[in-house]
Order: sequence, then C-alpha cells, then structure tokens
Amino acid sequence: MIILEALSFVTILILAAVLISAAIGDWRHFIISNRTVVITFILFTVFISLQISSPINQRILADPINHLLTSLLIAAAVLIITTAFFALNIMGGGDVKLMTVIALWAGTSLILPFIFITSLVGGIVTVIAILRYKLNQQSTSHLLDPSGEASQIVNPLSSSMADVKVPYGLGICAGGLAVCYALITKSPALFQIMT
Repeated sequence: MIILEALSFVTILILAAVLISAAIGDWRHFIISNRTVVITFILFTVFISLQISSPINQRILADPINHLLTSLLIAAAVLIITTAFFALNIMGGGDVKLMTVIALWAGTSLILPFIFITSLVGGIVTVIAILRYKLNQQSTSHLLDPSGEASQIVNPLSSSMADVKVPYGLGICAGGLAVCYALITKSPALFQIMT
C-alpha cells in the first residue's frame, strides 16, 4: 500500500513539472497547449484513483470521493466563469481549460488559495505586459513625423489594449504550483522520504 502513496506523491510532482513547462511555453509563445490540459486531467484521474484505492491512513485527501464530486462542481463553475472571460476576450482558451482542470485538483479546500495566487501573479504579469507594451510604443514613437502622421516606412503599434499580449498562464501555473505544494505537504509519503 505504500506504493499507492508514493505513486500519489510522484503524480503531484509530475503535475508540478507539467505546470512549470506550461508556464515557460506560455511566456515564450502565449499558448497553453491542449496536450498540457489533457496531461493535467489524466494526472488528476490517476491521482484520484490512487487516493480512492489507498488505505485511509495513507491518503493525502481525507475523503477522495467527496473531493471528486465537489471538484466536478467547482470545475464546472470555473469553466462557466472563465468561458465568459474568454467571450469578453479577457482570457485565452488555453487559460480557460487549464484553470478548469486545476480546479479539479484544488477541490473545495484549495480553490480559494488557487484563485488568489492565480489572480495575484496574473495581475503582476498583466501590469508588466502593459508596461512593456507602453515602452515598446514609446520606442516606436520616433517613427512618427512631426505632424503625428505614421511614417511611410513603418506603421507604429496600435494604441488599443487589445494588442497587449499577456501570458496569464504564468499566474494560473503559479496557482497550480501552490495547489501541488499544499497537496505534497499533506502527503504521508513526504514524511517517510524525509525520515
């Protein structure tokens, strides 16, 4: 049975690695791949199955069946809310999907810390993206002639904030890593490894 416990622990560590990879990919390319979302979901199904199969005293989750049922409801609510953000062009589709599957991991006990950390880090990333955009705009302002008309050579960036690309996946992944940390520190396997 210790094998089930260790596998649960390893599943969380793999999730952390997937989230770090997703954050790097979103930073570089502004995309969270469907592969990342599917892997995160598969890892959740493996984790919850291991938790259900584990003896009560070796579980990370006190009641994995309750966690599964409530997580499905929470994930549905997250999907509805983030889909509205997607429709308003506030979030990307990958952000919506990743937040939804991480909500499964978070459950009722970790959903608020997940949302808080996601919002905090995502807000910081957004401010940095806006500042970077404004600095790039200023650096291209010399391309305007004195009358304020666009240069014939290069057209400067539009001033619309819709042009600002924000790798919000960094915030989502930070929130997901906080969920991983919380689950790992609850893990009896961690304490066996450390002793």
